[in-house]
Amino acid sequence: MIKVNLSADPDGMQAEVDASAYMAELRSEVEQLRGDLVRSKEASQEAQGGGLLAFIQSIGRDKISDLTSSVSEVAPPPPTKTPHSRCVRSFFVCG
Repeated sequence: MIKVNLSADPDGMQAEVDASAYMAELRSEVEQLRGDLVRSKEASQEAQGGGLLAFIQSIGRDKISDLTSSVSEVAPPPPTKTPHSRCVRSFFVCG
């Protein structure tokens, strides 16, 4: 038997309960909360369309290599025919 506080107040109500039954109840509650968390994460990913990370994880290394093989490491030059082209150029050169 163990004593359990029934409220957040340390001087609040206490009860004596069977330790193994109390631990079983806590384990059950933890499993339920873990399941709720998994379902919440899945719902969040579905609401976001799965997200970029889920897409990348689902396509495999070969496809990632195919997708990234044509990516350039150098940024393209900024547009030159805008009212603020001087600002844009200086951002890319100096920024």
